This record gives sequence, C-alpha cells and structure tokens, in this order.
Amino acid sequence: MDFVYDALVVLHLLGMAGIVAGLVVRASAPTGPGTKVMLYSAGAQVLTGVALVGLASSGVAGNEPDNTKVAVKLVIAMIILVLALIMHRKPRSGKGLFVTTAVLTVANVAIAVFW
Repeated sequence: MDFVYDALVVLHLLGMAGIVAGLVVRASAPTGPGTKVMLYSAGAQVLTGVALVGLASSGVAGNEPDNTKVAVKLVIAMIILVLALIMHRKPRSGKGLFVTTAVLTVANVAIAVFW
C-alpha cells in the first residue's frame, strides 16, 4: 500500500506543478489553454489530496494527518478549483482572479511545507 500512497503523492505534486504551469501560460496568453490546465490540475489536487488523507487516516500508509492543516488546505484547494473554473468559463475575467489564484496556490504550498 506504500506504493499506492507514494504514487498518489507524485500525482498530487504533478497537480500542483500543473496549476503553476497553467498560471504561467495564462500570464503569457490570457485566452490560451492555461485555464484548462489549471482546472484539471486543481481537480487532480483535490482528488489526490483527499485520497492521501484517507489512506493516512486509515493507518494503511503514511503518518496520521493533522486534521486542522488538512481542513485549511482543502478549503484553499477548493477555492482554487472554483477560481480556475470561473477563469475557464470566462476567459476575459479580470486580473484579480488570476492574482488571487496565484497567491492561494503559493499559500497552499507554504502551508504544506511550513506547517
């Protein structure tokens, strides 16, 4: 089961990389494919994060998760997912959504590392 847990960690990190890549593409081409990349990557982040917490909580693999940290990260990840969906549906959305998504993505990474 450790292999499954490790594979989910890799997919989770690839999801985060996809969000960052989508932000970079969106910054260079506001109507390009960046929002679709962000949307799918944010969805992958939420799904793999929930799966990781489930495996860790059941004691099958990983350490026991800090539920407060998980709750904060889940709320931020869901907000990023909703913002990515809004930017995907309205390609000409304001710069505020883009900046908010970028700040929340960096905040979520910082919470993962420093908490």
